[in-house]
Amino acid sequence: MDSVSITETSDQIDHSSGGPGCGHSAGSGLDTCFRPMSTEPALSPWIHDIITETDVERGCSMTTTGDHVWEAARHLVAFCESEADSIGLRRHGATVLELGAGCGHLGMTLARNLPNLGTCLLTEMETGGALEHLRHNTTLNEAVLHGRAKVGPCDWLACGSPAQASGKAAVHADPVLGKHWDIVIGSDLVYDEAGVKMLPHVFNQLVTPSNTAFYCHTLHRYDMMDADFLHALKEHGLNVEEVRRRGEVTPPPSPPPFECLFNEHRLVIWKLTRPQ
Repeated sequence: MDSVSITETSDQIDHSSGGPGCGHSAGSGLDTCFRPMSTEPALSPWIHDIITETDVERGCSMTTTGDHVWEAARHLVAFCESEADSIGLRRHGATVLELGAGCGHLGMTLARNLPNLGTCLLTEMETGGALEHLRHNTTLNEAVLHGRAKVGPCDWLACGSPAQASGKAAVHADPVLGKHWDIVIGSDLVYDEAGVKMLPHVFNQLVTPSNTAFYCHTLHRYDMMDADFLHALKEHGLNVEEVRRRGEVTPPPSPPPFECLFNEHRLVIWKLTRPQ
């Protein structure tokens, strides 16, 4: 399997130091070019008062992975808070789409703290009660959201046709995927074969030369899925670049895929763009 192509830049951080556990070597297919974000001081801290309820707290049985605020969502919140200006989140009228919003912590925190956003749409699948659970949590926070966080279904299968997989134009079966979004966000959406197969098609549909996606992922939880996912993004012609918020400690590089039996998990944020 081909690794994701890496473009060296003058901004590349030196990853030569090793880490705990097995040895680390540069050039892994799971490492991508790192570009530091802005060095300007951040504005006033965001307000972190979003509340979420689990299905158990609501007296329901847990049926989806969206019943929990995963660490990847918190990590991407911290990045967005630090880099809101540099990535365009503070631009008046900017539109944001969250894929697989789960309990809604990520998207609601953005809507809470970015009143100038044009639209902030949190999406989930309708099956398994996921969309209903997301709506419940946004309702809990309406007093601080003031209607800025919208909720709707998004059918990833709408991007799964052979025509779209080959890069040809196709009918948008899901209106959300047929719209332009300035920024697309998501966290920890690749944990089964469905995510590996469908999410690259979704990003392929949504990412254009005029917008950006930021996806936070737990690397090395499932090495085979990581490799397949990155390979599929490359096949769709997307650039994949690791980014971090200002002041974040630089981790050692990942070892080559499948070299170690138990690689140390780490959270990565991938910036996805499409060349002009």
